[in-house]
Amino acid sequence: MSYLRILFFYFLPFFGLSQESIITTNTSIADSLDNIGEYDESIKFRELALNEPNHTSHYKSFLKAKWYYTKSCILETNGGRKNILEGLEHSKQAYSLVNNIVSKDDRKLFFRHLILNRIYHQYGYTGQWQEALIEAKKNYEVLRDTFPEYKIEILYVLDDLGFINNKLDNPEKSNEYYERSFKLYKEYHPKNLKDVYLNNHRIINNYRKLGLKNEEFKLLEESENYWANIYNEEDAFFQKFTIYGELANWYLNYGNQELAESYLYKKEELFDSVANSRKKTEKITLVKRERVLMNESYIKLYLKHKDYDKAKQFIDETQEILKDSLDKYRWNIESKANLNLTEAKLPSIEFKTAEKLIVDALLLLETYKEDYFIRPLKYQIELFDLYVAHNKKEKALELMETILKNEELTKHDKLNLLFKKSFLLKESLTQDQLEIQFKTAFASLLKNQNSSSNLASLEISDLNEFYTFEILNNILEVANQYLDWYNVSNNDAFLTVAINLYKLSSSFFDRIYKGDAFNDNLYQSFTLIQEGLLKCALLKPSTQLLETTVEAIENNSSKLEWSKFLYGNQAKINVPDSLLLEEEKLKSLVNYYQERIYEEKQSQIENTDTLKLHLTDLNNQLRKHQKFIHDNFIQYAKSSSNDFNIQDLKKLLQYNEAVVKYILVQEDLYVFTITNKQIDLQKIHIGDNFTKEIKNFVDAISTFNSEVLIPDLLKKLANSIIKTDLEHVVIIHSGLLNLLPFEVLLPDYFNSKNALSYSNSLKIYLEQTKVQSSIKNIDVGIFVAQNKNNFNQKGFLPELDREINGIKENVHATDYYIKDQDDLLEHLRSHNVLHFGIHTTIDIDTPELSVLNFAESGVLIGSLYNTALKADLAVLSACDTGNGRFINGEGVQSISKAFTYAGVPSTVMSLWKVDDKATATLMTLFYKYLNDGKPKDLALKLAKKDYLNSNIDEELKHPYYWSGFVISGNTTPFKPQRDYKLFWVLILAFPAMALFYFKKSKIRK
Repeated sequence: MSYLRILFFYFLPFFGLSQESIITTNTSIADSLDNIGEYDESIKFRELALNEPNHTSHYKSFLKAKWYYTKSCILETNGGRKNILEGLEHSKQAYSLVNNIVSKDDRKLFFRHLILNRIYHQYGYTGQWQEALIEAKKNYEVLRDTFPEYKIEILYVLDDLGFINNKLDNPEKSNEYYERSFKLYKEYHPKNLKDVYLNNHRIINNYRKLGLKNEEFKLLEESENYWANIYNEEDAFFQKFTIYGELANWYLNYGNQELAESYLYKKEELFDSVANSRKKTEKITLVKRERVLMNESYIKLYLKHKDYDKAKQFIDETQEILKDSLDKYRWNIESKANLNLTEAKLPSIEFKTAEKLIVDALLLLETYKEDYFIRPLKYQIELFDLYVAHNKKEKALELMETILKNEELTKHDKLNLLFKKSFLLKESLTQDQLEIQFKTAFASLLKNQNSSSNLASLEISDLNEFYTFEILNNILEVANQYLDWYNVSNNDAFLTVAINLYKLSSSFFDRIYKGDAFNDNLYQSFTLIQEGLLKCALLKPSTQLLETTVEAIENNSSKLEWSKFLYGNQAKINVPDSLLLEEEKLKSLVNYYQERIYEEKQSQIENTDTLKLHLTDLNNQLRKHQKFIHDNFIQYAKSSSNDFNIQDLKKLLQYNEAVVKYILVQEDLYVFTITNKQIDLQKIHIGDNFTKEIKNFVDAISTFNSEVLIPDLLKKLANSIIKTDLEHVVIIHSGLLNLLPFEVLLPDYFNSKNALSYSNSLKIYLEQTKVQSSIKNIDVGIFVAQNKNNFNQKGFLPELDREINGIKENVHATDYYIKDQDDLLEHLRSHNVLHFGIHTTIDIDTPELSVLNFAESGVLIGSLYNTALKADLAVLSACDTGNGRFINGEGVQSISKAFTYAGVPSTVMSLWKVDDKATATLMTLFYKYLNDGKPKDLALKLAKKDYLNSNIDEELKHPYYWSGFVISGNTTPFKPQRDYKLFWVLILAFPAMALFYFKKSKIRK
């Protein structure tokens, strides 16, 4: 250390910057040196201070404590377990001396804090975490005696208490400290949040251990936003690297493979930056560690989605990395154990081999348990699951008893195991004994252990927030058992419990589901809940039970289309320009990557994985951005409930309207009929051949020269519609019923009262019907890809001119020759009815790459997904606009759905490749009846009826020609158009008539 620095510290007292007197100069210099970590220099001044004369015995003890403290710091800085333990003894000596000094001097109290801070850190460095916890709590109390809790030093101690409890595997207590600190940081130190967000990965891991998936997800999203958008320093990449891995794991457990893979890709992109940031001395080891951890994530991803070849590829790569590694790091031990665990899950591995792999992993962990503080609990649970999966009941129960005795077991894992225990014992217990097992498990689920665990009256508010698929599926299995008991005994008490548990499962599901597209996990749980609710509703039908059943099913069904429709349909009046600009930027990027993927697909370039991952990430960013706008700035969002309420639907239905909702569940079809006064449910057994029957029938009616015979099974579908005997019937379809025009099933449809329309769910139909146009008169924009200059081109529609002229004869319309996307967007928002007379290309594998074919280039449907349109009706008279890929839980991903996403409340679409000539006639007639003020569903029915009654050949009356067009959504009529020519004649004639009567009256006089 330079003499200048020593002189600087020497003269500090003379400028009033240190102690009260010159006598204590040596101590003040030593304190200042301690503060900057110069302990070797500090100790020299400590020794000088100890030799100073005229100090009291108390002050000498204080100076001796200071010497012990600095010596402890030197030993700790030198590193090594032996040095740190020796330093710990010095820290204890310092605390013993200072603790005997009774003083109200803030500096001495603060010194006590510094000593305790060293003590609990040194206990932690040597793995004595229980002792560290005691000293850290003591330190907190010392500081709280003097300072308010928001003091930065206290927040540091709170963070340390969180860390220590984390090490002690007490995630609940750990998060209690972290959350207190987080809240105080945000309130009192908003500019100093980096350290807080650095702690977040520990809080996130604790949430995961505790089964608090929603809390985990919220903090993950908040942390991602901080590191990606708020914290702008160069080192942000390392934290993003960590948080992307956490998000990948979360989405993997949630079941969203695309987003999990996208986040792993984003993490992979940062891998080199993280590797290069490491010190040379540790780079090889740490880069190896990060690669192994990355590979573990890929293995989990591909095992989860049964891509076993890719999983095996990463297992082999990881084995090669770990082959020659020494067991000198905790991560190294755990990675070897994890490798065994994942290899055991490969389907090619037999039970005995899998068991040995996991047992070997446990033995490895037990060997190093004390050295590295490794917890083998997770691996024991995996072994238990292996025994259950292979029906090794005795081994499973024996291991379970060992696991349940483990004090480190979290409440969530204990609950999960208690449920599994009851299911394992199911065959060997009496009904009463099994009920006791169920109630024991549910007691662990209660927030308040003193609350009643009466399964007939449990509510979601009574339970801990363990919103995981594991707990949800356990509750469903218990509900199924009570339903089975009811079916055997006819005891109403069992049915009451079953109904309540299915409702509870529905509430659980609603809290798990994030409102995005359904994945396999979501769809599987949704169908089980739906089936249970429907079975119960039929056993004891009452209006209340039927209504709550419909509400539960609707609220659990996919919210993707509903949320996109709401967002597309609402005005963005109060949204800041900066947010709208960011939204447009994200939309442009989404469109760019969709175009790139489409072009490469057209060029038959197979490997577009990287582009798809970029697109997935951008769509996710756009979804979150739009959700933020929706939740914070759109007035409708603040007043509208996310929950479907059947009373709202009943109020909206007119006296002559009914909704018929079909639900396919395995070999049964459940049919709800809802009017403004009542609700009814019936079940139709359809067997295992129903899907084939639908496909064959749709193939027949969509082929112009085929014989059409309606199977008896499909005739049953029409009975609920016929029974309504009402003018307007809305069909909410399910599964492949999306592809079926029901009017073909109705005998003498065109002479009946019924006019049919469709929607994908009650929830979206309710929102579509609420939409009221500000422009009641019809103003049609007709978008075509041909004109008189290209009538010989491939795909020319010879009857299109007749269709255009027919529309113009009936309503105000403007036709546009569209070249490309820019051309289309220029005119798309100028009309309240959008009519497309073009060809389409359907991409079954990737629906957003389906194309509207215009003159010079196609428009990808995906580009319309995030476009807000203010039209009241889209008429897609092109081929196959209602056809596309069928996705479980989401229905048919058709071109028409893009217009629903864009906020258009009503669409007319085609279910197959329609005939050009018949289309021209139908469209002309449809607009004629729209112009007359007919409801849209009735206008389409009357158009079809007139077509069939016209002077056409009998073969042209085949359903292929007329039944392919259906209407979905809002069917409210447009304002009838008046003949303004007669109006102007009367206006002009009025003065002449007035003059005539005036002269006539004069003559009479």
